[in-house]
Amino acid sequence: MVDETIAVAQAGGVALDKAAITAKIEFALANHRDHKASMLQDRLAGRTTEIDAINGAIAQRGTALGVATPVNATLADMVRLISRVEQGRS
Repeated sequence: MVDETIAVAQAGGVALDKAAITAKIEFALANHRDHKASMLQDRLAGRTTEIDAINGAIAQRGTALGVATPVNATLADMVRLISRVEQGRS
């Protein structure tokens, strides 16, 4: 996901520091193991997630810029599918 996000940002003229992003992710994984991400909290509470505004947006912008984003697109599709199944729609 990080590589795809960086590629989309770069294609759009935004420079991101992969090492800084990776360091923040590694810190969070090491120091916040019991944390529940907001999307997980939303799913557990039966609320709509922000998947379209995050991974969905990366995938959409990637398509517009000609950058492949299979991981972000698949993740967004999976979260949407889970939401539909839990709401009784498939």
